[in-house]
Parts: sequence; structure tokens; C-alpha cells
Amino acid sequence: MPGNWIDGRISMRLDDALAAADRHLAEDNEPQRPESVRDELKELFGSTDLMRLSYRPQPHSSTFAAPEMLPEPIPEEEDVSFQTLMSNAKRVLPNRVWAKQERLGRELTRQGIRFLTLVDAAACLPKKHWSWTVKEAVSTLYAIKDRCGEVMESLWYQNLSDTDGPHEKARILHLTHNARAYVLVIQLTFFICRLEGKLMAEFEADVEGNTSALGVPPNFNIFDELEQLELRIETNRGECLEAFEDCAPMEWCGEPIPVEKASAPIEGLTDADCAVCQDALTPPGVVTACQHSYCRTHLEQWIHAARENSHLCCICRTELFPKPSYRIKDPEDGRNYQHEMDWWDKALTNVCIVKHWALWLEKERQLQLTYERETV
Repeated sequence: MPGNWIDGRISMRLDDALAAADRHLAEDNEPQRPESVRDELKELFGSTDLMRLSYRPQPHSSTFAAPEMLPEPIPEEEDVSFQTLMSNAKRVLPNRVWAKQERLGRELTRQGIRFLTLVDAAACLPKKHWSWTVKEAVSTLYAIKDRCGEVMESLWYQNLSDTDGPHEKARILHLTHNARAYVLVIQLTFFICRLEGKLMAEFEADVEGNTSALGVPPNFNIFDELEQLELRIETNRGECLEAFEDCAPMEWCGEPIPVEKASAPIEGLTDADCAVCQDALTPPGVVTACQHSYCRTHLEQWIHAARENSHLCCICRTELFPKPSYRIKDPEDGRNYQHEMDWWDKALTNVCIVKHWALWLEKERQLQLTYERETV
């Protein structure tokens, strides 16, 4: 292919070629693009080494289980890597207008091109061949990098106490913000290293420098931090739920299930104790499917109490019947507690989303290592 033809036409055809290459991503889970796709790209680029562009740009969603907290799994056609980058940038970086980047996102969706495909194309092509979308992808990376550099010292909340107290919610918000900032800096570093053709060893060195500038403590592990944060939120949520049930009693929506539907009568004499009162059974006694005994009146009180676990055996947590729908007896009494429960649920969802992005970033890293093992 003559060089002057490439110089004059390659940027005009580039987006179409990249879109055609990315259409194959949902077809298989192989790390390398199909040979036919690589041949088409080589024909367009001439003698250019495809480098990282010869491999898929991001992990396949089928290899990655999204957390239950997410509203719905992210399909393969979604550009997860770009979504992660922009979601964290919008939440972490203050006072930034993102209209230009949102325009790029709409263009990527329209054309069906992955953001990292553009980054990889920029890494293996001279600038004179870059299309508008390639230029915008590179511009987006460096714009976020510059903004991070401007506010780096203020991105990480320091000296956060591990003790509970009146400022627990603020600490939860700050710890979640720190986790988002960490994922953003790591992902941004990774993408720029790909753009500049760096290998993982150089990436690790850049990460060390950037996280040090961010203020991340030594030996920080994002997954350990998120696990501890989840536990902290769930503990607070559990305490709130207990207070909610104590101060805002619930009732069944509709008629409560009869005891006979959840147990069978005990025939004859028995020396078993009641699972609720822990004393000898007061006749008539009943036994559940999990073989735990109850005074009939106490089992009735348990399952009709409309508590979070009233549909489970109070000893082994075996389901006695499908969990019913409950409602607050007095909505006014429960309004404040419901607001508290909603806050902790949202806090837990936010942490699960950050964990989702961190796991996705680890998948991106593993894909890059596969590329390096097979080509470098």
C-alpha cells in the first residue's frame, strides 16, 4: 500500500475500521482479536505494528460477575472501561465541566468503538493519521490527568478515625471517596501507560509515584479496604434495622400464615425444649421441617412478629415459608428509621459499585499481562 495513500486517507477510514474490529468483541472471549480482523487492520495501516491493538481492548463481561447491588449487569456492548473512568472522574474531581467528554461518549456509542481501542490506535499510529475520536480520547486522558494533578493533594482524606461516633456517616463518605480516588488514579495511570506504550513494570513504578503523591498509605490494598468498609456499613445497617424493628413494629400485608403451614404437631410426650423460650415445651408442641421444636404459641408469635427473619427458623435460619411482604403499623413512627435505612443501603451500594470498578480494573491489568506474555 503506497505511503502517500495512507497519509491522505487513513484517518478518514480509521473509525470505520476500528468499529468493524470492535464488532467482533462480543463473539468470543479470546484475548487476541480474530486473525481476519488483524489482517484488515494491517492492510489499512500498512506496515505498522499493531502492538496492543491486536488484542481485545477490555475484558469480556462474561468473565466478570457484577455485584448484586448493581441495578443490572453491564452488557458486553457497553464500554465499561470508559464508563468507569468517567464515573469516577465526575465523582472525585470537583468543579469540572464534562460536556466535551460526554460528547465523545455519545460518539463512541454511535459508532460502536471502545475507548481503549482508540487509545491503542493512538499508541501505534503517527498523529497525522489520528481521527477526531482518537484525538478526543487522548485529549480526555490528559485533561483528566492535568485536573488530577491540580487537586491531587486534596483528593485523599487523611487521619480518618476507625472509631464509631457521631461523625460515622462522614467517615463512611470520606472512605468511599478515597476508594474512588484510588481507582481513578490507578486506572488513569494504566490507560496513559498503554497510550505511551509502557509495559507493566513501568506501570507499577508510575503507580507507586502517583499514589504517593495522592497520599495513599504504604501497603494500601483496595480490596481489603473495601471489604472493611462493607463490614462497617453492614454493622451500622444492622444496628439501624434492630432499632427500626424495635421502635417501628411491622405487620403482615394480608393475613399471616397459620402455624400449621410452617410446622407439624408433636405427637406424644417429648423432652425437647422450645427454640424460643428455651424451656420445656408447653403443649401443644410443634416441630418444623428442620426438626426444631417450639411451643405452638411461641412459634406463632415468632412468625407473626413480622421481623426481618420471622420467616426463618430462629435456631438454624432454615426458611419455614417464603418471606412475606410487611408494612409499618404506624408510618409516622417508622419514617425516620426508614430514612436511615435508605442512607445505609445507598452507602453500601456505592461501595459495591467502587468494588465493581476495582475488580474490572484488575481484569484489565490481567489482560495486559496476557498481551505482554505472548508478545514481548
